Amino acid sequence: MQSKRKTFMQLLLPAFGYMIMGNVLSTVMAFSLYAFIGNTILMFFISIFAIAIYLMLVAVPAYKDGLEESVKIKSKRCKIEDIPTNRWLFVGVILFGVMLIPSFGYLFFSLNEGVYRLICGAIHPLSWILVEGSGRFREGLNGEQIELMRLVKFAPYVFMGLYTLTIPACHIGFMLGLKDKLSKGIMYK
Repeated sequence: MQSKRKTFMQLLLPAFGYMIMGNVLSTVMAFSLYAFIGNTILMFFISIFAIAIYLMLVAVPAYKDGLEESVKIKSKRCKIEDIPTNRWLFVGVILFGVMLIPSFGYLFFSLNEGVYRLICGAIHPLSWILVEGSGRFREGLNGEQIELMRLVKFAPYVFMGLYTLTIPACHIGFMLGLKDKLSKGIMYK
C-alpha cells in the first residue's frame, strides 16, 4: 500500500520560499551589524552565521518532508526502499542554479554591486571582507579623502562556491527528517 507523495513542485516551491527567507534574514542580520564593518575578525564570524542561517532555513522544508516520510514508514504505509532519497538533491541543484543567476548577472551583465550584495544576502557580510580599493575617492565629513571599495575579482566565484552548500543542506535535512534524528535527541535526553 503506497501513500501519495508530494510532487516535485510541491517540494520546490516551499524550498524556494525558505531560500528567499534565508537570504532576507541574513541581509537583515548583516545590516543590523553594519557598525562592526571595520572589524575583519568579527565580520568573518558574522559571515559564518549568515551562511548558517541560510543553510538551516534551506534545510527546513527537506527536514519536514523527511519527517512525513518517516511517519509513513512507522505507520507501515510504505517501505524505506520505496522512498526516493535523491529528490532533495535535485531540489538543491535547482535552488543552487537560482542563486547562480545574480552572480552571472554581476559577472557578465553589469549587475550593480549593491544590488548583487542585497540579492545574495547569505554572503552579504562576507562581501564586506572581500573588498579592494577602487582608486576612486570621496570626501568624508571632516574633509578627509575616503577611498571607495569594490568587490575583489574572485569574490563572485567564492560566493558561488558557498551557494553550492545548498545542495548537501537540502539532502542532509531530508535524511535527518527521514531518520527522525533531531526530535528524538531533543525529546528523550
